[in-house]
Amino acid sequence: MKKFYLVLVGLLILMAVGCGKEKSSGPVDLDFGVGAYRANWDENNLTDKAIKIDSTKLMNEFLEQHVPFTEEDKEVVMKYDDDFFKKKVVYAYVTNESSGSNLLEPANAIRDGENLKLKVKRIIPQIGTMDMAARVALFELKRDDVENVTDVTVSVEDIQK
Repeated sequence: MKKFYLVLVGLLILMAVGCGKEKSSGPVDLDFGVGAYRANWDENNLTDKAIKIDSTKLMNEFLEQHVPFTEEDKEVVMKYDDDFFKKKVVYAYVTNESSGSNLLEPANAIRDGENLKLKVKRIIPQIGTMDMAARVALFELKRDDVENVTDVTVSVEDIQK
């Protein structure tokens, strides 16, 4: 009889607490790391959606297409190795800018169910340059935070400086 009551109490506790971790309903701000760099301009740059990069192999392929412009830009992407990708993924947003002095800055990442919403700030100085540039914004997110994401959208906010 004692075993029966112990099992019954255990089941009641499980029912009260819940058997599994439920996903929260509604939008959730995610913690993320950032990176941003200037890449060699290419008229074929994909500029309307985020690119998911979840391995060193994919990062190397991405970097072949979006080559960092300077040594300083190369330093931004040096940390993306096998150890990094064990726990994290990167979402990259690439845009072609009409001025090389425009900058991109990852602003926030929000998970809403199966949707991931990334926000990028485009910093536009009052006086620009006449050179065209590709800019890359990198969102570093925990793998667990983006598990089962099926749709990713990017919004860009222009900020005049």
